[in-house]
Amino acid sequence: MKRRAWTLAVLLSGACACHRASEPAPLGHETPGDSAPPSSGAPPAASPPSASATAISPVVVPTADPKSRVAEFFGQYRDGSDFEFLRAWCASPVERFISMRDTDVDAVITSARQFFRDKRSVKYAPDLAALHIRTEGDVTVASLPLTMSWGVAPPASWKTNGLHEEWLTIGVLDAGLVLHETTVDVELAFAKDGRITRYVEGTVHRRSLRATGFDQCDAVDDEGPGQVPLPKGTVVLDLGETYYTFVSAKGPEIIRLVRFRGKDVWVNDNRFYSVPNPNGGTSAGGGPCLESLPAPDVPR
Repeated sequence: MKRRAWTLAVLLSGACACHRASEPAPLGHETPGDSAPPSSGAPPAASPPSASATAISPVVVPTADPKSRVAEFFGQYRDGSDFEFLRAWCASPVERFISMRDTDVDAVITSARQFFRDKRSVKYAPDLAALHIRTEGDVTVASLPLTMSWGVAPPASWKTNGLHEEWLTIGVLDAGLVLHETTVDVELAFAKDGRITRYVEGTVHRRSLRATGFDQCDAVDDEGPGQVPLPKGTVVLDLGETYYTFVSAKGPEIIRLVRFRGKDVWVNDNRFYSVPNPNGGTSAGGGPCLESLPAPDVPR
């Protein structure tokens, strides 16, 4: 059965939070591009975990190695964090934290709690192979790409749209969540005592996708009764959000949020449907509606 996808602008602004159970150890000086442990010797012992440590996160002893520290930092992004451990990780006031400047850590914690309150399956994956280290006086700066992912409940408007009500009924994969995944370039600045003084999210990497032209993949809903064709070769910009609408014996059906003709719309990303079987009856047909272009990711 052919399904229609409709226009939906989903605005999810980036945010960051961390969950830490012990004081960071001081960082030593590093040479540019070097991620090896500092030559100042072994890091001092970490202080005992604070009383506010939660049961969902074990105590992790920090290291003075910037690469390991970055991994430990982003490893704390997980479901259920109360973000109180920002007090141990971050200087206060912090010079910059996402869009906040010269901000007390209490305000950062409040912002993080608000942003993540309705998000599940939270995971931050730093690309440590692309990590670059440089120094600015006593400050150690780490730059690298970071992939952020989480899931949110479908928009309330979907529940009142009878045409797509079945999607909420059968969208059981990934707990029926709209899944979000974005890769951004980030920069972390560590003071000599190991605390974060700056956390900046920069360029967002977006993929350009091309329509494959498979049957039942060639239309999107354009805020009206009609449909807009998405013929083979049409190029759209991936906005990093997907929803699993159905699963068959051959695989899941997926819709994806893309930018098409200047608008943010949901289109079919993967489709399966019945096709005649030469030996009688029907079989599952279909496949991917969108494919990545061979060109590199397009920053946007």
